[in-house]
Amino acid sequence: MEGQAAKLNGKKRLFLLAFASVLLFVTVGRSLASYSAVVSVYPSQQSVKVGQTFAVDIRIENISGLQGVDFCLKYDSTILNATKVEEGSFMKSFGPTYIVKQEIQPNYQTNRGRVWFVIVICGNGSATGSGTLATVTFNATAAGEGELDLFSVLPDNSNQVKLITCVGVPIAHALMNGYLVVSDDPLDPPGKPSPDVNGDGRVDIIDVSLVARAFGKSVGVSLYVSKADLDQNGVIDVRDVAIVAASFGQIL
Repeated sequence: MEGQAAKLNGKKRLFLLAFASVLLFVTVGRSLASYSAVVSVYPSQQSVKVGQTFAVDIRIENISGLQGVDFCLKYDSTILNATKVEEGSFMKSFGPTYIVKQEIQPNYQTNRGRVWFVIVICGNGSATGSGTLATVTFNATAAGEGELDLFSVLPDNSNQVKLITCVGVPIAHALMNGYLVVSDDPLDPPGKPSPDVNGDGRVDIIDVSLVARAFGKSVGVSLYVSKADLDQNGVIDVRDVAIVAASFGQIL
């Protein structure tokens, strides 16, 4: 019975992620058509396990003349604990930056925590293009599901963040929030290699490349990488490539 219940719970979680995807498409489709600039939570959907530490990026796309950003990210504090918010690489690539606000408030509202991050480019620089504004690190503390909502408190506007030019003019934009499912499935045993070789929370071409680069290397050889030896047989071979390929595209 327990095994059957676990399978049903797994199907429910997959349904929730699929349903969330449909909701995101319906709610932001018109906004994306209306605005060129988009601020989003990336990845937009994730499935993690209780006890897992993971990160989400706050990204911006198709922006022009950006000098300052003020955003908040609301999360369900009954299932998540925010531990860190860090500046991304985007704005600092256009000039020296100053972080005005870098705050985590776990009891912002009942069962809701808040990350508040404000950053400006100093001088005459402004940012144009696409990139990562900030990275927020969480720890999953309990099973459940919920949204990661972007908003601004100055002024209080639940469907916008603040983007400004160097002369203080607001920049119109669309938002894409995130959705998260936390399962109570056990984490992989300690020491067992993961197909997410570089540990960034997703299995992609970087992980495949790391395994392929160490191909043919065995224990004792300088270029042997234990994390790439996914079957732990002492040599990195086609079986290790097959293991990472089988998980390609997964969010872990």
